[in-house]
Amino acid sequence: MVLLLEGTMTITPRATTATSSQAQFFDYASAANPLQQGLISTIPYRSFSASFFDQAGTALQPLDLSADLHCEGPATGPSLCGNFIRLDHGSLRTHADATSQLFFVARGHGQTEACGQVFHWSEGDTFVLPAGGEAIHSSDTHAGLYWVHDAPLLRYQNRRVPLTLYSPRTPSFLQICLKNLAQLFEYDSIVPLCMRTLRGVCV
Repeated sequence: MVLLLEGTMTITPRATTATSSQAQFFDYASAANPLQQGLISTIPYRSFSASFFDQAGTALQPLDLSADLHCEGPATGPSLCGNFIRLDHGSLRTHADATSQLFFVARGHGQTEACGQVFHWSEGDTFVLPAGGEAIHSSDTHAGLYWVHDAPLLRYQNRRVPLTLYSPRTPSFLQICLKNLAQLFEYDSIVPLCMRTLRGVCV
C-alpha cells in the first residue's frame, strides 16, 4: 500500500505471508538482459565510412558484424541489420524476411516502388515498409539510403514472416512509433515521406 502525504511518499513494509516469502522478484534489467547473462556477444565498435556513397555504381553494402557476434549474417547487432544503399543512375531491389523495414535517405533524391505505389523521396526523408515488403529503389542521379530491418532476430528465433497475416494496410511497429512521434510533437512533416506513406496504402 502506498500513501501520499503532503507530497511525500510512504511505503508500508511488505507483508511476510507464506506466499510472499516464497516469491522471487526480478527487475527488468536483470531478467531481460541477454548481454549481462552471457547469452549474446558484446557488439563491437565499428565505423562504416560514408565514403561508400561517393563511389561509382549502384550497390548494397551490409554493415555486417556477424563474425564478431558469432551469429548468422548479415547482422549489425543480435536483432538488427543495417545496410548502405548506393544508387548511381540506376535501380536496386531490396527484400528482407523481417517484420518491418526502415529507410533513411542520406543523399540525393529518387523513388521507391512498393506496396503497389511509387513514393518519391529526397535527402532527409524516412519511410517504412510492412513485413516482408519488397521494394525497387531508383534514382536518375546519385543517391544514398540507409536501410535497417530485424531479419537477424527472426533468424535467431527460427521464424519467418507469415506474409498471409500481413497486408499493406497492417501498420508495423515502426510505422506506429513514427506516427505517434509526429503526433507528440504536433509536427506534420517530421519525416515528410514517412507521413505520406503512413497516410497512404502502406498503412
